[in-house]
Amino acid sequence: MTEAAGIRGYRPEDLDALYRISLATGDAGGDASALYRDPLLIGHIYVGPYAALCPEAALVAEDDGGAAGYVLGAVDARGFEARQEADWWPALRAAHPDPADIPPERRTADEQRRHRFHHPLRMPDAMLEAYPSHLPHQSAAAGAGPRRRPAVDRSLAGTGARGRVTRRTPRGERRQPARVRVLPSLRIP
Repeated sequence: MTEAAGIRGYRPEDLDALYRISLATGDAGGDASALYRDPLLIGHIYVGPYAALCPEAALVAEDDGGAAGYVLGAVDARGFEARQEADWWPALRAAHPDPADIPPERRTADEQRRHRFHHPLRMPDAMLEAYPSHLPHQSAAAGAGPRRRPAVDRSLAGTGARGRVTRRTPRGERRQPARVRVLPSLRIP
């Protein structure tokens, strides 16, 4: 990034850049390019469905070089999961066989992602009852991290979100438990 990034709404022409950023930050914030034979697999999980199905909750950090980072999420997480099941996963499942017969510890990174196409993760019901929005995918290294969260929260509040659930994975550590953030402009009963 050459200058401080500004935040703007997602545009369809950003998709290729967001896929590249997903791969470039897909190893706990580091470059995951060497892990994958198919560089699109990680983006098919962490970018594509959000951009296609929830563009209203997709934000892009942009610098003088173009799209440099992103924040993606879903205002209605459970509805988003249903839309993925109906509209996103079927084509990927048809194109990528389920490697379920390969033990998890022996799967390559590509096989792990293809397995996710067939067995997507679901947000816990107890969490979504109080906070039905989630903001799982952020590319903080490119300017869409903690300094930008107030702008992200304002944008999500404008979509009707009451709060967001985020997950954080510090580099080199296992995924941390989800954290809930009540959006600043809203009161939760």
